[in-house]
Amino acid sequence: MSNTKEEKNEKSLDMKSQKNIACDIDGVKIVEKKLVESKQILEGIINAIPVRVFWKDLNLVYLGCNKIFANDAGFNDPKELIGKDDFSMIWREQAELYRKDDMEVIKSGIAKKLIEEPQTTPDGKIITLLTSKMPLRDSAGKIIGVLGTYMDISERKNYEDELKKSKEILQSKVKELQRFNRVITDRELKMIELKKEISELKARLGGEESEK
Repeated sequence: MSNTKEEKNEKSLDMKSQKNIACDIDGVKIVEKKLVESKQILEGIINAIPVRVFWKDLNLVYLGCNKIFANDAGFNDPKELIGKDDFSMIWREQAELYRKDDMEVIKSGIAKKLIEEPQTTPDGKIITLLTSKMPLRDSAGKIIGVLGTYMDISERKNYEDELKKSKEILQSKVKELQRFNRVITDRELKMIELKKEISELKARLGGEESEK
């Protein structure tokens, strides 16, 4: 009898253990599913925003980016950039400039905002970026890299340059007009003075004739 009871108890414990294990596995699967969903949502948000987003580790190696940043680098998929650095990118000529800012942010722990800097595009053009960088921290607050964002302000910059050129041309024309106006004014004043002198001369000549 005792053996039978023990066997029943063991079976009951085994069943409970199996249920607990099954529950644990189900729980892990649910957590994993939620993590995957959260990651997909985050990727969707990052890829939907109209600015470029990227993040690097302490060695300034890319850990990730959004799709438009990958496109700027000449890639179709952000995953293609993981493990690469700026010297591996189309903008390798600007690599030292970018890395200098990255290291300043990492070492100081202070963000750098709204930096105007150049970037070489896949088709060889040089565009102007407005970049912000900040320390990338873990859950404990320790700096583990750098997070950056930027937008292409080339059109705005070109517009500002054109506006500046137009303003300079306008100012030059205004100065020319002012000089011309001074010349004309001087001539008119001289003509008035000359007419006055002629009138005075005629008056004197007329007086002399009448005296005769």
